[in-house]
Order: sequence, then C-alpha cells, then structure tokens
Amino acid sequence: MKITPVSRPIVTLSIISLFASAIAACSAVEDVSPLAEQPNPTPSPSVQPVAETPTPSQPSVVLATSDWEAWADFMPGIDTPSLHLQGQVQLPNPGYEVSLERVVQTEMTDTLVYDLKVTQKPGNWAQVVTTQTVKHEDSTYTGNDQNVQIRLPDGSIQKLPLERTY
Repeated sequence: MKITPVSRPIVTLSIISLFASAIAACSAVEDVSPLAEQPNPTPSPSVQPVAETPTPSQPSVVLATSDWEAWADFMPGIDTPSLHLQGQVQLPNPGYEVSLERVVQTEMTDTLVYDLKVTQKPGNWAQVVTTQTVKHEDSTYTGNDQNVQIRLPDGSIQKLPLERTY
C-alpha cells in the first residue's frame, strides 16, 4: 500500500485510535479493584480454613533410604546401655554428609524421634547416584523405649522397632 499525502492523516488517525484503544483496555483492567482495595468479605459459616500440611523448607535431595536398624546394647559388662541406629541413604552425588539428630520431645512416649540431616559439602561433584551409610550411637540411652522414628527431609517418617541385644 502506497501512502499518499492525503492518506497519511488517515493512517496517523488509525494508529492513534489503535493506541487509544490499547490504553482504554489497560485502564479497563485497572478499573477492577485489586483485592487489597476490596472490602473484606465476611466468610460464610460453611467455609472452614484449611490446615496447612507441613512441608520441608527445602526440596529433599534424598532419593531413597533403606536397611534401617535400631538396637539397644544391653550386653553384660557395660555400665549403661547404648542406642545404635543405622541405615542407607541414596543421594544424587557424593557431595553430601548425612547424620541423625535427636529431636527433643515434650511428651512422654515409648518412641524416640530423630531427624535425618543432609548437608552439602563445598565443591563441585559429579552427578553420580551414591549410597551412604548413616550411623548414630547414643551412650546416654536410658533403656525405656520400644520404637524409633526417623523423620526424612521430605516429611515422611521411617518407623523402626527398637531391638534389644543382651
């Protein structure tokens, strides 16, 4: 299309009207009051707040766990029993350290609770799936518990019966 001096004002007016339409569309969107400016609606009595499911603070790097064992050593000749925990943890690379940390419990139960902690070591690591053994020994064990729970970073729980060795 060849623009002649007579058609230039028409093209200019067309462009201006196109921009005016776009601006009007934008302001029409802005005419809808944002949620913050709307009055708080009164919730209906049938609507109940949904309890949030606890989620881990960071995505878990643990691919899998297996072979968990928990035993209390009551062998003759030792002054106090000791608690032993161990398991296998599969990770995306060898650049992680794993450990078990006792959770302070406020209620009296027959179950000990431990968190599996995974810590990234500094450096670059080849992305090769690696299985590490995590071990924990507690020489302050009192000997009154029947079970152990291992809380994994993804929020799941591994339940173990506590075996006794004599």
